[in-house]
Amino acid sequence: MTARASWDQAAVPPLERSGSMKSSPSLTAGFPKVLRVSRRSDFVSLRRTGKKVPGAGLFLVIGLGDEGRPKLGIVVPRRVGSAVERNRLKRRIREIFRLNLTRFPASRNVLVVCREGAAAMPYGDLEAEIFRLLGKAGSGS
Repeated sequence: MTARASWDQAAVPPLERSGSMKSSPSLTAGFPKVLRVSRRSDFVSLRRTGKKVPGAGLFLVIGLGDEGRPKLGIVVPRRVGSAVERNRLKRRIREIFRLNLTRFPASRNVLVVCREGAAAMPYGDLEAEIFRLLGKAGSGS
């Protein structure tokens, strides 16, 4: 073994396998399944029975949930943009939901349906529009 090979091995710390992976901060900052609207039947019933609140670039559909926490569903049709733009938009919406979880109504399912132009919205405008629509839905207007 050369001196360089031994130096490379010494510089790389061994992987720790003893702890739970859930304690890792990078994994706890995700979007867990318990906060997602994931079944097709949930999406369909939410679209059919939920309160629709239109806005600029997107609209919200808000319905009753069966648990004590809010759940988020995201619909981004192909006409919004390329796959890269659609995925970026979904990541932004998930991050808005994750960082502001307490501002979303408890025991409600929130479906965010994006329209053309939503992908071009800056993060701050997207966040402001979502909370404007949530407030509009809550006030009953």
